Amino acid sequence: MLDDTFWQQWSPEAHAWYARIMDALELVPGFRNRYRFTAAAPVPRWLARATDGLLLAPEAPALQIARIWDRVEWPRLLAEHSEDLVVAGPVGAGGPRWEALLHAWQILDDADHRPALDVDLDVDVDGRVLELRHGGISTGSGRPVTDALAEQLAEVLAVPCEVIWPASSLASELGPPGTPPEPRAPVRPHQSICDTWWSWLSLGPEDIAPSASR
Repeated sequence: MLDDTFWQQWSPEAHAWYARIMDALELVPGFRNRYRFTAAAPVPRWLARATDGLLLAPEAPALQIARIWDRVEWPRLLAEHSEDLVVAGPVGAGGPRWEALLHAWQILDDADHRPALDVDLDVDVDGRVLELRHGGISTGSGRPVTDALAEQLAEVLAVPCEVIWPASSLASELGPPGTPPEPRAPVRPHQSICDTWWSWLSLGPEDIAPSASR
C-alpha cells in the first residue's frame, strides 16, 4: 500500500485537478471498460475529441487519468498542442526516447501500417499540464510484419520487437461522432502484429543503450 508521503509528491493543485477530471468521465454505451470525457471535463476539447471512447481505466500508481492503446495520432497532436500536453518519458524505468519513437512511427507509416502507441495519460506533479507516458508501439494494421521491419524497429527503439503470431489482440475503430468505437477482430485468423512493451518487461536503465534513455 502506498503511503501519504508517496502521494504528496503531487501538489494539492494536481490532486484537485485530477479529481475534477475523473469526476467528468462517462462510460461509453455498450462497453464495460471504455470511457470518454464529458463536456464538463477540465481538459482541452481537442483531447476530448481525439480520445472519445478510447479511455481505459487507470492502472498505474500515479495521477493517471487513463490508459490508451488504440490509434491516436499522438505525434501530430503533441506537435500542435505542446502547451497542453507534454511527453514525460516511458512508462517504467526503461524505454526509448520520444525521438526514437517518432522515428519508429514514421517507419511504420511509410510501410503503410497504422502505428498505435500504448500510453498513459497523467496529471503532472504541479497540476499545470497533462503528461503522456509511452509504454509500447504496434503496427496497428493487422498485416503481416517482415523480419526486416521488426529488426529495423528494434534497432531504432533499442528494445526488442516481438512479432506475435497469431495476433490475439482486438483493435477498435472510431465511427461517426457520438457513436461508440467498434471492436474489430483481426481480419485473418493468422496474422502478425509487431509489438514492443518496454514498460511490462521491467526494463532498467542498464537494459537499453544510454542513448535511448530520455
